[in-house]
Amino acid sequence: MNYKFKGLILIATASVAFTSNAKEIKITTWNTEHLMSEARFLEWKKFCEPLGWPDSRDKSLTDEIKAKLNSKPSYLTYCNALNGLHWGKVQSKPVHDIAAHKAKVQALEEASSKLQSDIYFFQEVSDAIAIKELLNNPSYEVISSFELLKNISLPQNVGVAYKKELFDARPQITLNKTLMVEHNDRKVRPGIELQGVIGGKPVVFLNVHMKASCRWNPLDDKKADCETYARQVPKLETWVEAQTKAGNYFILLGDFNRHFVRDMTFEARSDGGSASNIPSGTSKTRSMLKEINDSVPNGTNLYYTANHFDPPYKSWDCHKDIDRFMINESWARLLSVSYIFETTDLGLGSYGYNYPGHDKNKVQPSDHCPITLKVAL
Repeated sequence: MNYKFKGLILIATASVAFTSNAKEIKITTWNTEHLMSEARFLEWKKFCEPLGWPDSRDKSLTDEIKAKLNSKPSYLTYCNALNGLHWGKVQSKPVHDIAAHKAKVQALEEASSKLQSDIYFFQEVSDAIAIKELLNNPSYEVISSFELLKNISLPQNVGVAYKKELFDARPQITLNKTLMVEHNDRKVRPGIELQGVIGGKPVVFLNVHMKASCRWNPLDDKKADCETYARQVPKLETWVEAQTKAGNYFILLGDFNRHFVRDMTFEARSDGGSASNIPSGTSKTRSMLKEINDSVPNGTNLYYTANHFDPPYKSWDCHKDIDRFMINESWARLLSVSYIFETTDLGLGSYGYNYPGHDKNKVQPSDHCPITLKVAL
């Protein structure tokens, strides 16, 4: 195996060596950009279209429009969510009618039919029905945070779909509600956890959609989004440490809304505190990965796979740097007998699927691309 020092990235440089009885599973993380079930889309359209698909942050909105937006049900996404714009520039056709919605779902379904993953982890879905309509495949069990949350309705949910025959017995699916910290008088998104046994080995996956708008900043930035993200980090660290102590193979994955090459340039904390202790309310965390990767308890460290796109993305970058798989140390050791922890290279890559034939006159399936990892147990 050829090794190159890349910090905490797992780079594909050679074939991965597995034990002869290893079972390979294919897992995909996929932010589907405000994917709604058809019924939810029609309800959203009925509410937003008469208002002109407004941006609630637009200061020129009339008091009448503002009042109506305040009455929008909490499970409906914001009205300008699928307007086809990216930073004010036209990137695709808006999804404002049922034909456009069906085109979006069809393009996503075509991608899933090519991937045929064993497990899909979704972000930005309205509910489990939206996932079922995307996959259009009865061989998957499907659920989302929309069905699991009690007394809270979110417009953006996380979800999971797994092949029914994959696990040795029916797995457990639960929500990690500790990630739902307060931000501007509302709760941010939970994580969804899938735990079960595959080929006799206990495995755990946590699918997250972290707070947006703090990709590049240190987490102790005074920006409200960064302050919220920083409060989510100890919740993740507590989960990672619990899984490590339990001896589980686990993967933390999803849309992290964080550029980790940049994140790793910051020290763990700016207050002089030790990252080996869980952050307190007064801690000044700067780096998510350095905060978590403190080797306490032993074997806690996470390693993220390098995302590859072949062919390279064209119309947009698929947010390829923020959608990640992070593998725990014990699973990393299992993946390659030649693994050298001093270099923190593994010989493993995750691969992005580009939507073919897209241009600005078509509906964009999603501003993210599905990222898929084949991993052995």
